[in-house]
Amino acid sequence: MVGGGIIPSSNFNLEEGSKMLIKLDKILCTIEEAIIAFGIFIAVMILFTNVVLRYLFQGGIVWAEEFARYCIIWITFVGGSVAIRHGAHVSINVLLEVVKPRNKKLLMVFSYIVSIFFTIFLLIWGMKNTLAVKGINQLTPSMEIPAYLIYLAIPVGGLLMSIRFIQAFVTSIRAIRKEG
Repeated sequence: MVGGGIIPSSNFNLEEGSKMLIKLDKILCTIEEAIIAFGIFIAVMILFTNVVLRYLFQGGIVWAEEFARYCIIWITFVGGSVAIRHGAHVSINVLLEVVKPRNKKLLMVFSYIVSIFFTIFLLIWGMKNTLAVKGINQLTPSMEIPAYLIYLAIPVGGLLMSIRFIQAFVTSIRAIRKEG
């Protein structure tokens, strides 16, 4: 289908689209890697400091475990986007093994479409929950920071994963178009 279907019309500028996707990819990679690296680094430093304080001075940082938990939540949702970029998400390949190569690519396009809808749902649902938690001014138990900052990992992860699945979808469509 050209024009009204899932394959872009002949008016679609592949050169310009490719440059835009490459630029978006570089920006997303930088953001994802920074969040993950910072999250891991700061969680390890806080937990290490807590262990040292606990064993040497019989006292620790009250909020250390809570902080590490929140870092892991953010790392998990942002890491989902990185996993998509590397093609590392868990998949069931049984069906892909028995279909023809052309159908395999179409099946992958279908899986990207389903994944896009799921991650957009995750984005919307996560945003609704985040706003609900923000609306009641809930604070975290030990750190006493706004709880919505932790819940925000869900829509941010949903957005990043949606973008990554859209990139994979567009790349797959372009490959199918090249083959004819």
